[in-house]
Amino acid sequence: MWLCILKFILGILLIPFCWGASLAFYRELGQVLPQSPQEIAFLWGVILYLIIHLFIFKPQRIYVFSHEMVHAFFSWLSGGRIKRIKISDKGGEVKTDKVNFFTLIAPYIFPFYFLIFSLLFFILNASYRLDIIYLRAFLFVLGFSLSLHILMTAESLRRIQPDLIQAGYLFSLTLIYLINLLMVSFILSRIFPQFSFSSFLNFSYRITQNIFYRIFEQFFSI
Repeated sequence: MWLCILKFILGILLIPFCWGASLAFYRELGQVLPQSPQEIAFLWGVILYLIIHLFIFKPQRIYVFSHEMVHAFFSWLSGGRIKRIKISDKGGEVKTDKVNFFTLIAPYIFPFYFLIFSLLFFILNASYRLDIIYLRAFLFVLGFSLSLHILMTAESLRRIQPDLIQAGYLFSLTLIYLINLLMVSFILSRIFPQFSFSSFLNFSYRITQNIFYRIFEQFFSI
C-alpha cells in the first residue's frame, strides 16, 4: 500500500521533468538541419517507418516479439527462469518466476531492434572495416528501427497495460516517457551535430527548476 502511494507521488514529481525535457527537446530539434548523406539516410529511415505505420500497417507481431524478448532477457538477468513465451498479433506473455519493476518496464525503454542492428554493425565494422555505403544503410536501418520502437511503444501505451499497472501506472508512464526522450536526444546528438545533448540537459534542468520554484512559491509564499 505504502509503496503504491510512494510510486504515485514520484509519478507526480516526474511530470515537471517530463515537461522540461519536452520543451528542451523541441528547442534542440528546431536546430537540426540534415546536410550530410548519413544524416539524410537516418532521416529517411524514420520517415519510411512513419509512412508504413500510418498508411500501410502496424507490425504488431514484430513489436510483440521484441517486447517479450526484452521481458525474458531482463528476467533472466535478474536470475529468473523462463518457463514459456507466447507471441501473437493480439499480444504476448512471458511466464517466469522472477519479476521486478525493471523487468516490467524494460520493453518500453529498450529499443530491441535498434540495439541488435547497432551491435551487428559494430561487430562487422570492427572485423571488415565496412565501406561508407554500409554506414548509410546502417543509419537508415537505425532511423527505421528507432521510429518503430517509439511509435509502437506509444501505440501500446494507448491501451491499459497489465505490466504497468503492476509496476505503478503513473510512475511507469512518466519514467518511460522521460527515459525514451533522453535516449532519443542522445542518439540524435550523435548523428546531428546541431543537436546538443548537453544543451538539452541544461535547458531541461532550468525549466524543471523553474517549475518547482513556482510551485514552492505558490504553496509557501506569505
